[in-house]
Amino acid sequence: MKKTVVLFAAALALSASCQMFTSPEEASDAAKVTGISFGKSSLSISIGSDEYLPLSIAPSDVQNKVTPKWEYDENLISINADSYGVIITGKQPGSTYIKASLNGYTATCILSVANTSGTYIGEPYIYSGSGIVELQPQASRNISVSLMGGSATDYSGFAWTTSDSMIADIASAMNNCVVRSYKTGTAQITASHPLAKYPYTFIVHSYTDDLSEPYLSTGMNIVTINKTESAVKNITVSLHNSSNAEIMSRYHWEIDSGGEEPVISLSGNGNTAVVAALASGLNRIRVSHDECGWPLYILVRVTTAVTNVFVTTSVSTLEVRGSAYAHTVSADLSGYSGFVDKSKFIWALPDEAALYADCEIYENNLSVTGKLNGAFKAKVSHELSDYARTVLVILREQDGSRIDNSVYITTDKNYVQTKIGAETIPISVALVGGSSGDENSFVWSVDGGENNIFVKFETTHGSVRSRAVMGNLAQGTLYISPRAIGSATVSVSHPKSSYSTDIAVLPEGEDTGTISARFISTAKNAVVLEEPGKSADVSIYGVNIPQTDLYMTTWSDFDRSVVSVAANGASAAITADGFGRARIKVSHPLSAIDLFIDVTVGELYS
Repeated sequence: MKKTVVLFAAALALSASCQMFTSPEEASDAAKVTGISFGKSSLSISIGSDEYLPLSIAPSDVQNKVTPKWEYDENLISINADSYGVIITGKQPGSTYIKASLNGYTATCILSVANTSGTYIGEPYIYSGSGIVELQPQASRNISVSLMGGSATDYSGFAWTTSDSMIADIASAMNNCVVRSYKTGTAQITASHPLAKYPYTFIVHSYTDDLSEPYLSTGMNIVTINKTESAVKNITVSLHNSSNAEIMSRYHWEIDSGGEEPVISLSGNGNTAVVAALASGLNRIRVSHDECGWPLYILVRVTTAVTNVFVTTSVSTLEVRGSAYAHTVSADLSGYSGFVDKSKFIWALPDEAALYADCEIYENNLSVTGKLNGAFKAKVSHELSDYARTVLVILREQDGSRIDNSVYITTDKNYVQTKIGAETIPISVALVGGSSGDENSFVWSVDGGENNIFVKFETTHGSVRSRAVMGNLAQGTLYISPRAIGSATVSVSHPKSSYSTDIAVLPEGEDTGTISARFISTAKNAVVLEEPGKSADVSIYGVNIPQTDLYMTTWSDFDRSVVSVAANGASAAITADGFGRARIKVSHPLSAIDLFIDVTVGELYS
């Protein structure tokens, strides 16, 4: 069932007939909206867990004055939304979407709701239903593996190999493999993954009549030893197609610890062995027999976790409003009746958490005092559970994020023209009106993140200095290196600035010293006017666009209550009509990018 709901940020009034209405002021602000977008185009959610999806509304000065209309499937998710974003809780597994709409503009995010009990925190390992594959020549069979401790995105990392492509030819795709045989015999197929310490092996038997070659098998190729229950387990293997199964000396048992200290001890006697746990972790046992061409591998996992015990939290989302006092979330264990040592709870916080909040951890409690608006996830685990629980922390109305119209971002480049193989290019970005330490709060983003295919960019750094007239200046630097031909837009934002600034990056082919990309640019992407009535002239120029074609430049999408624009092709006179902020969009049909010019009307500093 789809549900459409409007969540009012302003005060609601009820008439005698219980009808809700929107105030004339809110309707007027909604009419000013020129765009709406989510921070992500797709999102994965676990049942019972929360995810935060940020929402951006343009122009930003009306974001806290308007109320989006939300459309979603209430059978699969529930929401808690405001004009800055939405907390989404998974209810039932399935695929769906969420939409936010304002003034004819719509943002959509695709959602995938999965039935998971938490995040597996043990060492990742590969597993499958069977390690034996039987088929005949000219026949084929599908096999697959899974990665415990991995996500769906990790499945592209599997690598498959075969010891003999005539006996066992392979055609693999992610975690699946089609095995085809061309002649009789026995071969080994190996599936490996960079996250897993050990590969997983299949023994392929190709035969025409009856399988006669000796081989080993076991009913449990993955053994778990729980030290809280019993530190010892017995393992038995079976020898097939041999009359020498009773000769104990022909079996050989070895520990494969991967070059590290073993976490188990092993005592083999014929086709049985006693395995004792020494420490938590993973080891592999190699079992061989004199008559068998291939060994049998058994993975042993040593843990202190108790089956069906899960970490729970007092809230799935901790909402921190304001910076006046700390908010606390507590963790506990579900499904365990024994003594719970609260000092064994481990909280893991992302690096960016320190930017948004001051966090204190005491045993099973996490206390958060907000500093800046934002969101991060805190993960909590316990040695008695294989699964961690994630808490979404949302920070709103924080003192450090109160936007001042006198604070804005400027940069020495709003485009970068470069070639593959060219030197790294530095870009300087400044927060006008910023103060010492603000340079650490710049947020750089690009489609695809740091691993996008077009450009590589390194973490910012910078210094703080004063500049006459313009006041304090917080400065950061971004370093860009081209990776592939294409285009990318890097956005830089700051919690104290109501506008972000975009930098277009246009990588081309091998560095030959010339650039063919066509775009427009300007030397003045930020304008400050003291009061209404004041004006400033702004001009744009073309890169690989003839001067004679610049008459096609358009100036649009600005708040006419703040500024007016008298444009003549590549130049425009910008006049202040009221106090506040406005963003002017400058476009050209031949340009690969649009420009944005930020205008501030009013005193910069008191």
